[in-house]
Amino acid sequence: MLKQLQRVYKANECLDLQDVQNAMKSVFDLINEFGPKYKLLIRLASLERRKQKLILISTK
Repeated sequence: MLKQLQRVYKANECLDLQDVQNAMKSVFDLINEFGPKYKLLIRLASLERRKQKLILISTK
């Protein structure tokens, strides 16, 4: 579980879409395992925003 959390919180350093998707998968895995805790949902929303920014950048 600690490794999953480390991946989730290193998501701020995500440089490409694959990194973001991997971090989001980790969040979904944690939510499935432990329930939709408040901080996990906030993290998921943050990752989604990061993903959208990367998609916009890549389409320019």
